[in-house]
Amino acid sequence: MCSKKILVSVVIPTYNRTEYFKEAIESVQRQTYDNIEIIVVDDNARKPEVRDYVKEVTDKVSNCVLIQNENNKGGALTRNEGIKQSKGVLVAFLDDDDTFEATKIEKVVEMYSNHESENIGVIYTYCYQCDKEMNKVGEYRRKPGLNPLYKHMCNCLCATSQWTIPRIVFEKVGMFEQSPSKQDSILLLKILGNGYKAICVEEALSNFRSYDGERLSRNVKNHIIGESNLLLWQRKFYNRLSEYEAKHAEVCTLRRIMYNKAQNREKVSALRILLKISKTEMHIIDFVRDIIFVLIGPNLLKKMYKKSIFNKETQYRIIE
Repeated sequence: MCSKKILVSVVIPTYNRTEYFKEAIESVQRQTYDNIEIIVVDDNARKPEVRDYVKEVTDKVSNCVLIQNENNKGGALTRNEGIKQSKGVLVAFLDDDDTFEATKIEKVVEMYSNHESENIGVIYTYCYQCDKEMNKVGEYRRKPGLNPLYKHMCNCLCATSQWTIPRIVFEKVGMFEQSPSKQDSILLLKILGNGYKAICVEEALSNFRSYDGERLSRNVKNHIIGESNLLLWQRKFYNRLSEYEAKHAEVCTLRRIMYNKAQNREKVSALRILLKISKTEMHIIDFVRDIIFVLIGPNLLKKMYKKSIFNKETQYRIIE
């Protein structure tokens, strides 16, 4: 059994999410692990009716600390406020429209206790992909592998609601960077780039709600800026990779920027990136696929993809 002495802080940033916020809180209250503090950071400075609702919900939760931002700060700085106020040895994160499975914290603490001496930077779990009503429709599984830093640069290893981070790590690498998107990917990059270890509880213990509502990841312009910021950060850690790994990681991120620029109808800029990518080792079928995406758009590409015209091993980021 895992130690019940470790305090875990669960940071929940919230902004304009009255329909799901209570469900997120309740999923933490249902945890089988009982040494938890919940830190809600309310970013609804310009929405008094939402702020009143958040306070009404949190007032009924005995182990909850409520922080109210005086001004709207956005996701990164709002999470940072929660980290600053946390007292736990471990800090977990939960987005206000996601939920935890009941045994999430218990199993994460048990994993941490078994590996405490191993320079752990992040303990993460697999997660379920859910629809708007939280019906499970899929599962996201990525093991850290032999080189989690390289794996993360190529395609995000895990997202915030899957994480738990030893609090001391923030003192070493800093907290979330201000960016319109990819704040979580940048922080995880800093953690892994500084030599910390990623360990995984190989079980889906978080529930990610996928829907057509107000999500930061739905904004293509924000994604272009976020991916560009991520690229600048990852270049700082290429010295920890082989020459091949660094080149491939660069291409993966450039391709995501290219896709988002094409989606945002920035075709000239997207073509410039494609030409840059084509100077590396690139299969002709990948080049044809990317040309179709940039010039014609994602809808035709997805139809072709479904008919197995293109390599199904390739991962895409198509923002809808």
